Amino acid sequence: MTKKCPLKKPACTLHPCRKKRKCSKASGRCREGIPVYSGKTCLDISTEDEFVFLPIQDVSRQSVYSFGIVNRGENPVEAIVQIGPTRVDFTGDVQEVIQGGQTSVLVPVRFVRYVRLGVRSVEEGKGSVVDVYFQTKTTA
Repeated sequence: MTKKCPLKKPACTLHPCRKKRKCSKASGRCREGIPVYSGKTCLDISTEDEFVFLPIQDVSRQSVYSFGIVNRGENPVEAIVQIGPTRVDFTGDVQEVIQGGQTSVLVPVRFVRYVRLGVRSVEEGKGSVVDVYFQTKTTA
């Protein structure tokens, strides 16, 4: 169904569906756009005493994104999500220590265009191995 526009032109109509929603022509009902999932995987990353940063990700078109980190080793690792307005300038957003054999998910709290994940060993000289899963969702 359509609603008449409050403008004076009689031919003007507004559709009841919100922007970014699609409508079924048969029923005229609003429905959400189709979610599109994607992801990138980085396996067997060896941690060191200093942060090892994964490739920078442009998240400007993503509605939701997160980093799943699996610590495959015995030693704890520290993971940090950094965000930045450019591919050069970054600041810390969320940070967590992941014990050996544990899995954690880090979701940034604030939004800017670029994001990257860094991992390092908590105890000096005691490395570990992590798998990282960067997963995103957007609506088509």
